[in-house]
Amino acid sequence: MKKILICLLTVCLVLGLVACGGGDKEFTGVELKNSSVVYDGTAKTIAGTGAPEGTDIAYVYKNSAGQTVEEVILPGEYDVTATLTKEGYKELVLTADLTVVPANFSGVAFENRTVTYTGEAIEFAATGVPAGA
Repeated sequence: MKKILICLLTVCLVLGLVACGGGDKEFTGVELKNSSVVYDGTAKTIAGTGAPEGTDIAYVYKNSAGQTVEEVILPGEYDVTATLTKEGYKELVLTADLTVVPANFSGVAFENRTVTYTGEAIEFAATGVPAGA
């Protein structure tokens, strides 16, 4: 009777560890590095590296106000959280900072122009303006 009870307890303990994730592997060699990029009007991301093939990685980006954003486009600092999941592995949460710095305008100029006042609006155009600015 004691042997059966010990066997049952051992089986329950092993099954309990597996159900609680005790038998899962740890992710190793996975990184999410801080990144700084220059604003160019396109969405920016950070990608984790070193995850085993078939790993699901969910990214969440939060602005400096702590609000979740769908895309990182505008200059500013963003907190990035990557949650890695894969069958047989313990979930891993990594964090990093993504900074989008403002672009410097160079080569933008207004040409000198003399006009006679007519009471009408006069338009001036700049040269060297980047697309989308």
